Amino acid sequence: MKTSTKTKVLLAALTLCCVILIPLLMHKILPQQQRLAQAAVEFTQWNDSESLAALQSYVSAVTDSDSADYIPEVDRLAVFDLDGTLVGEQFPIYFEWMMYCRRVLNDATFTPTDGQVKLAGDILAAGKARSIPDGIEEREHAAFGEVFAGMTNADFRNYVRDFLQTAADGFTGLKLADAYFRPMVEVVEFLKANNFTVYVVSGTDRDCDRVMIAEVLDLPARQIIGSDYYTQATGQGAKDYLDYQFTPEDTVVRRGQSIIKNVKMSKVVQLAQELGQQPVLAFGNSSGDKSMFMYTTYRNPYRSAAFCLVPDDDEREYAYPKKVESLKEMCTGNGWYPVSMKHDFKTIYGDGVQKQADNFTWTDTMIGISERNRSVETAH
Repeated sequence: MKTSTKTKVLLAALTLCCVILIPLLMHKILPQQQRLAQAAVEFTQWNDSESLAALQSYVSAVTDSDSADYIPEVDRLAVFDLDGTLVGEQFPIYFEWMMYCRRVLNDATFTPTDGQVKLAGDILAAGKARSIPDGIEEREHAAFGEVFAGMTNADFRNYVRDFLQTAADGFTGLKLADAYFRPMVEVVEFLKANNFTVYVVSGTDRDCDRVMIAEVLDLPARQIIGSDYYTQATGQGAKDYLDYQFTPEDTVVRRGQSIIKNVKMSKVVQLAQELGQQPVLAFGNSSGDKSMFMYTTYRNPYRSAAFCLVPDDDEREYAYPKKVESLKEMCTGNGWYPVSMKHDFKTIYGDGVQKQADNFTWTDTMIGISERNRSVETAH
């Protein structure tokens, strides 16, 4: 049966309509599907809260290609502090500082100086008192480089992995390797699912960070920014970097000299150098992250936001009452979002973990070793 001319014209018109309309319809439908996918993400570790709602609303807006706030995937950069933002920092003190004490006081392969032993004792006392004296951060940063100098990068990372198996003081049922905030891990995964590139920006040694993060998050090493020390080739000796060529027999080893302590304004310096542009989201937990928040949210060509964890939970964690109000005021004054650990987090470390304020097993053991060492030094 022959097809009439009229039918041919009609079929051609329908084909043309399909060619034009289907892409247009798909353009409208796909953003709707994206929004539905975001809405379906379950935050099982969070309570309903203003902070979480603000984050979800922000992500919905900047990932919708029809929105005035749309951000291309290549520019969706989110930065996270580590200690106190992604992982705990009170066991009874920062992870890196504890590892320094272990190296100095309880490592038969290392012979410390009297000054290094004295600093270890000061750190342990500060942790137990939950009060950090002025100047100790700078002292620890310099000494940390010294006590691990000469160690290969691979050996250093193995050292970190081993220390992560230490039980966390102040809690029961918790190892340092597992001492991460479950709700914040969900935030990272949520952002990654929406095509954000996530960076960790920490004051802790960068290689420490890389090992710690590998235990918790699936982030490549190149997206970890921390405090840095110089490294060199095993055969380099005292030669300048411009006067030495790496050989097949060489490996990379740590030197004791610091490049940068990645806190406060230093975080902005590192971000500007390593990202080459402003991030659009920032997460932190203290006034030490204020510079990073400012850099993220002021004069940014894209819609941006900052979220600050407020340490107000003294039942499941150790609260900092003096910091709570000042952090809230900092957020209010700059349009940033406070995140209440007490009210917004359904859990912190997960089931089976209990706070036990009088549990200083590891710390007291280290203090005992420190006191014995000092007694021996005094006797001689």
